[in-house]
Amino acid sequence: MGTKIELWRAKFTESSTRVAFNLTLSKNHVRLLELLEDADKMNARDYTRFKTDKGIDYMIPAFRGLERRGLAEHNTAEVEKIKPPGIGWDKIKWIYRLTPAGHQVLALLRIAGIVAERQEIRTATSKTAKRRR
Repeated sequence: MGTKIELWRAKFTESSTRVAFNLTLSKNHVRLLELLEDADKMNARDYTRFKTDKGIDYMIPAFRGLERRGLAEHNTAEVEKIKPPGIGWDKIKWIYRLTPAGHQVLALLRIAGIVAERQEIRTATSKTAKRRR
């Protein structure tokens, strides 16, 4: 009679609804949410660009935090098929991606002005690229 609840949904509900709705995210979580929005267009090497302002790799700790909150998921089944590790990453459609809750939280962050709209990001990126030439 009961329906199968998706794991990400259970994690999000448990993480955000105790006595009141509360969702706390660090700057790194927010950056990663934004970058994972296009996870289906990324390859394994793209994940190496997730670094803090000081050059520290924050991909795994930030991802684990998003995963615990039900905002992102890891394609564990596909990744574990790769033998030896690291060979054949290009055959995996996605390694990490946002859950539906992750997409909605990202939309709320945009409404709040915490994350720039997609068009603003593209414009800022193209201006930076022009200055580097």
